[in-house]
Amino acid sequence: MNNLDFRHKHVLVIGDLMLDRYLEGDVKRLSPEAPVPILENCLEEIKLGGAANVALNIKSLGAQASIIGIIGDDSYGLRMKDMLSKVGISSENLIVDKSRQTTVKTRVIGNKQHLLRVDYEDRHDIDRTLSLQIKTTLEELIEKTRIDVVLLQDYNKGIFHDHSLKNILEILEFHKVPFVVDPKLKNFWNFNEASIFKPNLKEVQDAVGGIIVDLKTYLDKASSLIREKTKAKRIIITLSELGVYINSGEEGDIIPTDIQSIVDVCGAGDAVISILSLLESESIENQQIGAFVNTVGGIVCQQHGVSNVSINELRDKMRSLY
Repeated sequence: MNNLDFRHKHVLVIGDLMLDRYLEGDVKRLSPEAPVPILENCLEEIKLGGAANVALNIKSLGAQASIIGIIGDDSYGLRMKDMLSKVGISSENLIVDKSRQTTVKTRVIGNKQHLLRVDYEDRHDIDRTLSLQIKTTLEELIEKTRIDVVLLQDYNKGIFHDHSLKNILEILEFHKVPFVVDPKLKNFWNFNEASIFKPNLKEVQDAVGGIIVDLKTYLDKASSLIREKTKAKRIIITLSELGVYINSGEEGDIIPTDIQSIVDVCGAGDAVISILSLLESESIENQQIGAFVNTVGGIVCQQHGVSNVSINELRDKMRSLY
């Protein structure tokens, strides 16, 4: 892995799509109508978010990325298609759901401070018609294109409803395509047979319960339960500023990070699951996987807003650190 060349990899991302919208300006006074700040000289920026940002991370790391997801029949859905096309990711596998709006998260920032977030979204489960559309789209894509690994990116927006997830997992099993998953609580225990199962610590606590007295002991027991219930091959739990825990068998390892400061955690999980999908088939030790995870997470956390890690940036950082 010294040359860090992912050009031969093709990752298919399936998950909840969204756009991250930023309104940033200056705050010099309060409103006379209510004790709230007035944002002036406002600039708007829109970035790919959610599963779309994961696909963009994979593309930035030099691999080929495809994506299956659902958008609304609205202007932001069209914007999503256009933005994906501009970065070289096909939008032909996006499915339009007229019953929901495209998810948009608007962050209002004044004087470099995060003032407010406004979410435009529908989180109801997709119906069986849409589930069948996803199934058909996935089958056609796997049959006509070589897919090395599928990445299931869940944000609890309804795409991984019971029948939808069942269809997806059956297809992946039939075609022997490995998958990695970034789960949320609602479907936590339903992603069976994953090559890599990657929650963060809070998600593990919410799903498993219990009190942490000794972190390593807690994570070993939690991973044992997760493996027993989901048959996951490798369990990777991100620990924010503490690093990452990786378990490939009976007992896991905590690989600490040397990150000096955290500016913004937005997008760090997306970057981590992206590099893990590219490393899925590589025969490397837990310590080296941890180095990759901590490095990409650290790069993103030291920047404002959702950002992506380029392959050259990762190479330079890995070279300087290790």
